[in-house]
Formats: sequence, C-alpha cells, structure tokens
Amino acid sequence: MSAPSGLSRGNLPAETTSFVGRGPELTVVGGALRDARVVTITGPGGVGKTRLALRAAAAARERWPDGVWLADLSALHSPELLALTVSESLRIVDQTVRPMAVVLAEWLADKELLLVLDTCEHLVEACASLATELAAVAPKVTVLCTSRQPLPVRGAQVLELRPLAVPGDGDRDTGRDGDPHGARDGDGDTSMDTDGPCESLELFTERAAAAVPGLRFAGADVAAAEEVCRRLDGIPLALELAAARLRQLSVTRLAAELRLRFETLDEPAEEDAAGTEGTMADVEGAAGTAGAAGADSTEAGLDRHRTLRTAIGWSHELCTPLERLLWARLAVFPGSFDPAFVREVCAGGPLGADQVGPVLAGLVDKSVVTRVGDRYRMLDTIREYGGQWLAGLGEEPGVRRRHAEAFLRLAREADAEWIGPRQRQWYGRLAAEHANLRAALDFHLARGDAAAAVGMAGALWCFWFCCGVQREGCDYLDRALALDPSPGYLRGETGPVRDRVRAVWVRGYLANVQGDSAFPEEAARQCAAMARPGDRTGAALAAAQLTAARLTLYGDQRATVAALEGWSAEPPEDYAFPFWVMGRLTLGYALAQLGEFDTVSELMSRVRQQCGARGDLWASSIAQYLCAIAEAGNGRFGQAQAHAERALAGPQVLGDTLMSAVILDVLAPATLALGRAERAACFQGVADSLWQRVGGSPHSKSPHFQQARQACEEGARQALGDPAYERAFRDGAALGMSRGLAYARGAELPSPEG
Repeated sequence: MSAPSGLSRGNLPAETTSFVGRGPELTVVGGALRDARVVTITGPGGVGKTRLALRAAAAARERWPDGVWLADLSALHSPELLALTVSESLRIVDQTVRPMAVVLAEWLADKELLLVLDTCEHLVEACASLATELAAVAPKVTVLCTSRQPLPVRGAQVLELRPLAVPGDGDRDTGRDGDPHGARDGDGDTSMDTDGPCESLELFTERAAAAVPGLRFAGADVAAAEEVCRRLDGIPLALELAAARLRQLSVTRLAAELRLRFETLDEPAEEDAAGTEGTMADVEGAAGTAGAAGADSTEAGLDRHRTLRTAIGWSHELCTPLERLLWARLAVFPGSFDPAFVREVCAGGPLGADQVGPVLAGLVDKSVVTRVGDRYRMLDTIREYGGQWLAGLGEEPGVRRRHAEAFLRLAREADAEWIGPRQRQWYGRLAAEHANLRAALDFHLARGDAAAAVGMAGALWCFWFCCGVQREGCDYLDRALALDPSPGYLRGETGPVRDRVRAVWVRGYLANVQGDSAFPEEAARQCAAMARPGDRTGAALAAAQLTAARLTLYGDQRATVAALEGWSAEPPEDYAFPFWVMGRLTLGYALAQLGEFDTVSELMSRVRQQCGARGDLWASSIAQYLCAIAEAGNGRFGQAQAHAERALAGPQVLGDTLMSAVILDVLAPATLALGRAERAACFQGVADSLWQRVGGSPHSKSPHFQQARQACEEGARQALGDPAYERAFRDGAALGMSRGLAYARGAELPSPEG
C-alpha cells in the first residue's frame, strides 16, 4: 500500500567509497527484483555481494512506496533472534508475547517494500524459512539476500556474482547460448558475467589513487597493474587489499611479489607452508604461545576462494608481528568496535595498551580494518581469517573471556549511571555496542556462568526498557535465570541477591508491558522470597512494584494504590532506586485513572525533582506525561499541552516508540480542547503509526483511554469534517517518528520522511 505507515523510506547506508562498474549485473538484479519475490546474490567472500545488493536496492527505491530496508546479519549468530533482528531493522517494537516471526509477517502483510537480508550464509535455513513465510503472507514485499550459498526457497531466483573482468579476459564463459548473463532455464539461477571495460583495472586504479593521492599508472606500470588484476582474479576485496600496499611498494614491485607468491603456490603441497611458515612463528613469538594456523577454508579447492585466501594471507604476511596479533584478537568483535574496548580486550603480552592505537592505525592503513566515524570494523572474510589464527594461537578462549568481561563491566556501569546526567550518552553507547553485548551474554550463557549472565542481563534493564529491545531482553533474562532456577541464597542484600532481584524485577516488568499478567505475579513472589524480614527497600520494594503493575494491568487501580501508597516518599539511595521510581510512576498512573489529579500532580512533582536532580531524562518524561494527564483532567489544557510536549523530550532522544505513542494520545485531546483540531488529528495519525510498530494500542485494556481517544477523534471530525480529518490523519501517519515528534514539540509541519 502507498498509504502512510509511519515508515521512512528506508535505512540504506551511504556509500563511503566509489562504486565501480557492475552495470550488467545491476541490470540483471534489477530485472530479478521485478520478476521474483525472493532473490539471492551468491558468490565467494570478497566478491562484492553486499555492495551490489545495496546499489541495486537504492536504484530501485522508487518502486517500493514503503521503502528499502537493510537487515545486516553479519553479527547475528542465533537463529532464534533472526525475526527480532529484522524487526529491529524495520523499527518494529512489538510489546506482545506473540512469536516475533508472526508479528513481523503480520506487520508486513500490507506493505510494499524491499527487504535486504545481508550475509545469510551462517543462517541459511533460518533465512530461507523467514523468506518463505514473508513471500506467502506479504504479496508486495520482495526479499533480496546475499549469501555465499543459495537459500533453499521455492521459486527464488539465484544470481551468481563472479569477480570483475580482468585484462585479457575476453574468453570468459558466457553461459547458455552465448547469453552474457548466463541465464539457466528452469532452476531460477543466473550467472552474472561482464563484457566491455576492464572493471578490475578500473577498481584497482581508483583504490590506488585513494591510497596514494595523485598516483597514476603509465608505461610499464600499466602492465604491472594489469598483472595484479589477473593474479587476483578480479576479486574486489583482494584488489583493495593490494591497492593499500602501494603506500609502501611500487606497482611493479607489487606485481613481482604477487607473481612469486602464486608461482610458489603452484605446488599444492607447499601452499600451507607458504601461507604460514615464518608468519605463524612470528605471531607465536609475539604472543608467547604455540599453535597451528587454522587457515583452511571450507571452500578450499575452488580457485577463487584459494585466490582470496592467498591475497588475504599475503596481506597478513606483510603486516608486522604485532599487527598480525591484533588482527587475530580483533576477530572476537562481531560487528563494529570502539578503540577503548580494543585496548581493554586486545592488549596483553607483547602488545601493550599504549601500542594498540598505533598498531590499529597500521591495520587501517593496510585496509584490513575500516574506520567508520569514531568506530572500526572488519569485513567478515577478514574477521574469519583472523579468527582462524586466533584459534591456532590457542588464544581464543582467553580473548573471548576478556571481551565478555569487558562488556559485563559496561553493563554494570550503564546500570549505575543510567538515571543520571549521562543518560543520553549511555543510550547511544549501548545501541552502538548491541552486537558486542549480545556476544558477551552468549559467552556467559554458553559457559553456564549464572552469576555473570544474571548480573549482566539484569544490569541491562535500561537497554531492554528504553532502546526498543524488550523481546530480546526477555529472551536473555529467561535463559540467564534458568541457569540457576533455585539459588541457594534467599536473603540478604549481597551482590548476588541484588543481581537476581534486579533480573527478576526486570523480567516481571517486561512481562507486564507485554500484557502477560501471570509472570509478574511469579516474579513478585520470587522477589519477596529474597527480601529480608521487615525489609522496606530492595527486594520487598521490587515485589510491591511488580504486584502493583500487575494489578494495574487488570484495571484494579484501588488495589494498586493500596500496594504502593504506604511506601516512603523518600527514595532509596542504592540499587533499588529504579524500583522506587517505577513504583511512584505506577502509583501516579493508578491515581490518574481514579481521577485524583491533584494528588498525581503533587506525586509527580516529587518524582521529577528526584530524577531531575540526578540528570535523568527517561523517568522524568514519564512523570511529565502523568502531569499532562492530571492537568487535562482538571481542565487546564494549556498546561497539559506544555507537559506533554516536554514529556516527548525523553522518547525523542531515546527512540522510545511505545512511550512516544502513549504521550501523543494525551497531547492530541489537549490540543483539540485548545481549538487546534487539524493539529490534533495529525497527532493521532503519528500516534497510530507508532502503535502499529509496537503491536497495537493497549487501549482495549484501558476503557478510560479508549474512550478518550475515541472522543478526540469524534471531536476533531466534527470540527474539521471527515475529509479534512482523514487528510490530517494521513499527513501525521506519513511523517515518521522523528519528524512526527518534532512537529508535536512545536515545529512546523514538515514533509514526510523520504
């Protein structure tokens, strides 16, 4: 459908380097996207599958009114999280307990969009299952995959991407009946070949000029450059690695070294020695460990894979011993990484912490590592090579343990500082480290380390609550708590008890948000069991808050008030402060439902004071929202509007879709009461698009808010007339979250996201 859905037009990243050639291949992919519902670009590592897919997707963007969306799966290693990861890429934050694959399929059922699943080879079966389901239920969604092997999807079109044409490559196999794209009938497979300009030489020349500004090939250098392209079989990644060497070597010397290396490799029995002898000894000497290089590829025997392996191995040999050591250790980072964590995780032995920065810069200079803003990353193929060496050195367990411990510390720091002045920075930091946090949790869980897993999963409550990953939080919390379902400790505010109380409380609160009324009761019982006799903070406060939240879900507001009103208005100064904050907010919600608006204003004023003094943004915004309800209840709609606009500051910064929708549903009727019906209708459109992303509005569980929203719509329709109301509603739904919230906070009506 082309009707606004609250989506922007996609999330494709900007290209950071030039895109060279591939004209015929782009034509083939474009045609496949018109003809097939599922398209897979296959080929060996380093051949350029991702770049081609993204360029083809961007070129066809206008064909999909609901956008072109990328789900990068390179850092994902749990098939169970596939649907969740794709949903996060689409900015869908479902709050229910339904299977995420069902939610995703249902949400996409009426959309017209292109979904790019990048790097599927380690999740082939899961990606095939998801693509098959989406093809069945979402008739206007097309899925474009990149993978080293085809996905077993009935009716899918598979396109084999070959390396770039090399000089003198006029006799390349052109496929069936001379078709330059090698189409094969019946099986949906296509091999993409190129004729025409020598694109490998063009790519090598451009990357050489980028590595050495002003460099131009002339005379004998042209022949040497052509030889480099032929030796490297036109594989883009191999050519880029070779171009980086021109900072130290002339192109003629580069060609000579490649010639020597490949001539040495003509004898298969000598290949491993050529690839590792001397190199492994250097790394072993640097690391002070022993081991054998694990550089064998599962695709060994295929010339292109051998060529790429050789090119990467050659680049590896040309690195210094410390660069090789750091390359291997960096393999534990599943996605992008921060240099501070590189120092913490990768320093040790001969690689001192003060040396990490210069050594990392050396890897960037050699194109082994890529810098993206303030962070770094390695291509999957290069990371895999480093991982093989790390295992061969015998260092893998220790480096992975340091990685997991580093991110456990990060989680604890975030927990301690979340309700504070650095909340905004913590949001960005945790979001950036998402893949690393997953990897650390997976490590602790795989080792069966209940203390570390429970401590980390609970400490990340702020991430699960506020960063749109509630479902993932539930999964990790369930798995962590299951490691030790009946802990021997039951009482006393020791570290392990505090960690478990927090983890159980977080899991119970998330269950309540999802509409699961049973689990919060069990969570409250567990927290109460861990409380000390007569305890009025900590575990007992967590138990009371969970009980009140469950009662609120049932609509028993008086019981909620009874459960919480006896607790001190003064907050605890320890780990239980979040329990107190959420208890106060739950109490304010219940009182607002009961119409005790003056009490709500007084209570929330205290919460805002306490949270504001700590520099908090998130909880303060919720308190502002409750103040807006109270002011509207008392008929002071100007004050209600002001509170609601201020309340949106937290969700806008933290990307909290659910809270944004909730606040807009209060802002809209306040705005209508002030005589701005068109603006109110627009707010309702923005809210409706956000509710779609989180699994639907909870108004069916709350008759009070259901009636208020319905009354707002009826009032706006009466003031505007149905056509004008519908137009304003659609305009709001088309804005997307960022523009919609900016408009709600007082900006002029912007154009829809594009």
